[in-house]
Amino acid sequence: MFIYDDNQTKFLMRAFHELSAAEVRILAMYSSGIANKDIAVKLNISVKTVNSHLNNAAHKYNLQSFSELRSLFSIRLTLLTLEIRDTALCTE
Repeated sequence: MFIYDDNQTKFLMRAFHELSAAEVRILAMYSSGIANKDIAVKLNISVKTVNSHLNNAAHKYNLQSFSELRSLFSIRLTLLTLEIRDTALCTE
């Protein structure tokens, strides 16, 4: 999932309200398998900044690794998607 616009970021912020918009955007890109160096290039920031955002996000959830952060992202994104789908089905 590539996050380039505010609407996509706002959508994900529902599941990750503890994180900043920059942390959510970088976490989404990282969780999609994009390398930190490539994230830095796409967002015109340094690799150190990418790592700082990922470290901050992991710290906010008391996680020990980026792979734990990636797993949390996948689980929360799945739950958010199911919640939206279920809400849509209930209103039909």
